[in-house]
Amino acid sequence: MKFQAIWPVLDPTMTRNELIQEGLADLPDVARRHHATITGNPAFRFLPGAHVPGSNGAITVLVAQADAEPTPHRDYWSE
Repeated sequence: MKFQAIWPVLDPTMTRNELIQEGLADLPDVARRHHATITGNPAFRFLPGAHVPGSNGAITVLVAQADAEPTPHRDYWSE
């Protein structure tokens, strides 16, 4: 499966490389929250927020896409 994560670009003083490095560091945690494990190298791109569903009004967003595998949902209420 393909996994996609979106981050709004909030600090215009950061370089594209700095933003990508932050996204790369955060991607495994974002995937884990969505019950996925990243299995491939992510591809990053910058897009106008108006063109990306889920951008919540951000002018620019960083989008990562990577191959991933679903992880089973942990049922904490099992007996």
